[in-house]
Parts: sequence; structure tokens; C-alpha cells
Amino acid sequence: FEDSTRALVLFGSGTTPEALHDQILELAEGYGLSVFPEDVNVQRTGTRTWAEVAYTQPVELLPRFYYPLDLNFTVEAFAISGLGR
Repeated sequence: FEDSTRALVLFGSGTTPEALHDQILELAEGYGLSVFPEDVNVQRTGTRTWAEVAYTQPVELLPRFYYPLDLNFTVEAFAISGLGR
């Protein structure tokens, strides 16, 4: 999930932060993760775009015993323009 989110941010310089936010939520759903809109923060300042994601994933430690594991990550990317011919 983190790698896929990194790819979205890295190649999403032409995408609005709001659209990236929605795409990250769709990714989470595709992975079967319970990530809610308030768990995702996407921002852009100049050429820098970053996404912060925090969520809780239940992990089965023993049969029928689940532990809520809090996970979070931040990914960022810088857009580079003017390299084309």
C-alpha cells in the first residue's frame, strides 16, 4: 500500500491533491484496508507533493485474537519540469 501510494504521488504531479486523496482511498479499498477519508492528508506546496496516511489494521496474533496495529507513513515527491525536448 505504501509503495503504491508513493507511485501515485511520484507520478501525480499533474493531478490535484483532492484527486490524489481519492485515489489513495481507492488503493486502500483495493488492498482491503480500513482507511477513512480523515486518515489521509495530501498537500502540495510549489513542486513538492506529500501524502500522510495513518490507519489501524487488526492483526491476528493467535487464532481469534486480533491486536489493533496502528500504522502510518508519509511519502513525498518533487515535480521536475522542463526536461522534455
